Formats: sequence, C-alpha cells, structure tokens
Amino acid sequence: MNILRVLHEYCGDRVDYVVVKNLFHGDADKFERYQDSETRTKLWEAGAVEVLMPDLFFKPYDYIDEKNLPFSAVLESKEANIVIKSRVSAWLKEFEQNVLVAGQLLGLENHAVASQAA
Repeated sequence: MNILRVLHEYCGDRVDYVVVKNLFHGDADKFERYQDSETRTKLWEAGAVEVLMPDLFFKPYDYIDEKNLPFSAVLESKEANIVIKSRVSAWLKEFEQNVLVAGQLLGLENHAVASQAA
C-alpha cells in the first residue's frame, strides 16, 4: 500500500492505474488495507481498473518458481506433469479473461478481437 500511495502521489492522474489482486493471497474482498484505503478511493476517482488474478494451487507455483519459467512455458515443458499443465492452462485462460477488463488501458483491444476471430 505504501508503494501504491507514493506512486499515486508522484504520478497523480498523469498515468493510468491497473491494480491486480492476486487471489493466491486471499479472496478479492480480503484485501482490507487496500479496499478501505484513501489511496484506493483516489485511484478509483482517477479511473483505476482492478483485475483479479485467480488463485493457483501452490504446486504449479512451486514448479514455475523452481524452473524459473513464465506461466505460458509450463504448457510446453516436457518435465511438467499433466496436472500442473492442466492447472496452469485453466489459470491462464481465466486470468486472460479477467485482464480484458483493463484491455483498453493495456492496449489489448485489438489483440482480443484478433484472438476471437482466429
């Protein structure tokens, strides 16, 4: 919260804000310090968008960390078992859908249209 507050004090409304809630750390409504903060209120007034990063079982996280891989590379990994690949695949699909709420700010609008057409 301190970093977000300082960032907003420094940048103000000159930038767009996308806040990602990593649900590995708890349900979306369990981010009380952020939820109830004056910083969140100011960010919302500045047009901030919140994205939910879905929870992912700890074993795939551990695998990704141990192998130092991006999430998408797990799907191609010969060492990853089917359970890890399946969980990461489902996680990626859900997160990609969740990110679309910030599509305009992240420049994903054209990408989403191209993906749907394919």
